[in-house]
Amino acid sequence: MVLVPGLLPPSRENWVIINNLWQFFPVVTGIQWLIDYYPQGKTSVESRFNLPGKWAWAIMEAPGFITLLYNMRALPTELGLGPLPWVNWTMAGLYVRLRPISQSHTLS
Repeated sequence: MVLVPGLLPPSRENWVIINNLWQFFPVVTGIQWLIDYYPQGKTSVESRFNLPGKWAWAIMEAPGFITLLYNMRALPTELGLGPLPWVNWTMAGLYVRLRPISQSHTLS
């Protein structure tokens, strides 16, 4: 099951491209320390599209976990490996750490 043709499931060529681009990440973050321009977050500009912080955080994090689940479901089947063992699913469950009920907050 191909989610995004050419991107998911990931190929060796895609990994090489992303890895080559990722090496410049420290340079970009270093530049951000030196300049004032940092147009990110809900306080960057006044807009009706700005979201409350907790909602924005949840929406921002969702693609990572969804991609992890997709890869765990589709990739083994595509490669003919069969279902993943329970330990892999346990590790994926640790990816999302649930707070104790007494410390949980509602999204508002």
